[in-house]
Amino acid sequence: MVLTIVPMLRTRLTAAAVAVGALSLLAGLLGTTDVASATTAAVSGTAARSGPAWGRSFGIDRRSDAPNGITQVSCPSTTFCAAVDGSGRALVFKGTKWSPARAIDADPSGFSGLSCPTTTFCIATDTDGFAVTWNGKRWSAPKQIDPTQDQGELQLFVSCATRSFCGAVDSFGEALTWHGHGWARHLVTDQYGNGVDFSGLSCPTKSFCVAVDGNGDAVTWDGAKWSKPRLIDDLGNLNVVSCSSPKFCAAAGSGVLIFNGKKWLPAESISSVQMKSVSCVSPRWCMAGDFDGAAYRWNGARWSDGRAITEGDTLNSISCPTSSFCAAVTSGGNVVFYAPVPAVATASLRAATKGHAYSVQLRARGGVAPYTWRTVRGLPHGLKLSSSGMISGTPKTAGKFLIKVAVSDPLHETSNRKLSLKVEK
Repeated sequence: MVLTIVPMLRTRLTAAAVAVGALSLLAGLLGTTDVASATTAAVSGTAARSGPAWGRSFGIDRRSDAPNGITQVSCPSTTFCAAVDGSGRALVFKGTKWSPARAIDADPSGFSGLSCPTTTFCIATDTDGFAVTWNGKRWSAPKQIDPTQDQGELQLFVSCATRSFCGAVDSFGEALTWHGHGWARHLVTDQYGNGVDFSGLSCPTKSFCVAVDGNGDAVTWDGAKWSKPRLIDDLGNLNVVSCSSPKFCAAAGSGVLIFNGKKWLPAESISSVQMKSVSCVSPRWCMAGDFDGAAYRWNGARWSDGRAITEGDTLNSISCPTSSFCAAVTSGGNVVFYAPVPAVATASLRAATKGHAYSVQLRARGGVAPYTWRTVRGLPHGLKLSSSGMISGTPKTAGKFLIKVAVSDPLHETSNRKLSLKVEK
C-alpha cells in the first residue's frame, strides 16, 4: 500500500525550473472491443497517445480564502481519492467527479496531513493537532490527538498502513502511533535535546515507518519504538518521504534520496527548486513533484526530466495508488490526473440503409469510465450521436460519409477519431 504525506509550503532554492521533458509512458489500460461488420469499409483516424500521461489541470476548490489551496491528496485506488485544503475543507472523488468542498474542521489554518489506506477509512490532521476521520460516507467531528500546538505553529503529518495502524509526526518532535484505539505519544529529540522538526512521514506497514525533518535527518519506527534521528542528506531540508515497502523509500527536498532496504543512497539533484511531493508504488516506480509544478518519474534506475503539469501553481501533493494513475493537487485549488487517455476503440461502422432505422454503439478504451461522446462533424441527416456513444436514427440521404467523433472521460481528457459510414440506397 502506498501512502504519501506532504508538508506545507517551504522556501524555494533558486529561480523557476525550466527543464521540461517527456515522461516515459507505460502501457495503457485495456478497453472493450469495437463493433465491426464485414460490410463496412476500413477507417482512418487520429491516433490517441498510448499509456498514461498527465492531463489538464482543472479547478475543484476555488475558494480564495484557502491558504495554500488544496494541501493534501490521498488515493488508495483509481476510483477513490480524498483531498483537504488550507481552510479546513475536504473533497472526495469517487471515480467520476469530485464532491463540493465541505467544511469539516474549524481550524482556520487548515490541514497539513491526510492518509487513506482504504476507500472507507481516511485520517486528516490539522495545524492545531486535531484529527478528522472518514468512514466511507462522512467525516467525523475533529478530535485533538496532539496538544503541542501550544508551543507555536504546528505541522502535523499522518500516514496509515491500514485502518488499524497509523503514525503521525509534528514539527515539534512529537511522534504518535495509533493501533485502532487511541494515540500513543513519543517525543523524539536531536543530539541537543530539542524536538525534531518533522516534515514528512510514510508508514507502509505497522512495523515500519520513516519520518524526515528539515535538517536532512530520518527517524524510523520498528513496530515498538522510534529511533534517534540519523543524518541521511548533507544538503538538509527534506520535505517529504514515501515508502512502497520497508525495503524501498524515496525522500525529497533539496535533492532526492533512495533507500534500497539497506542504506540511503547519496542525494541526487533533479530540479533547480525544492522538491515538494513524492509517491512510490514500487522500487521501480515513483512520481515526484517540485515547487514549480513539474513532475518527475522514477523508473528504478533514474529520474526523468521534469514536465510542467500545474500551469504555474505550486504542486502541493501527489498520490499514486498504481503506476498508471496519480492525482496531484495544487496551491490554486486545482487537480491534475495522470492516467491513460481515453481512445475511440470502434474501428469501423456497419453500413446503414436510407430510410431504415439504424443504431450502433461506439466503444472506447483507456481513460476512466464513464465516457462522454459528441459529434465533431459529418453525421448524415437523420442520425445523431448520444452522449453515451449510441449512433441512432433513420438516415435521409444515401452516400459515403466521413464522420469524426470525440470521447471524453471524467478526468477532462479527450480524443477523437474519423470513421467511414456508408448509407446505401
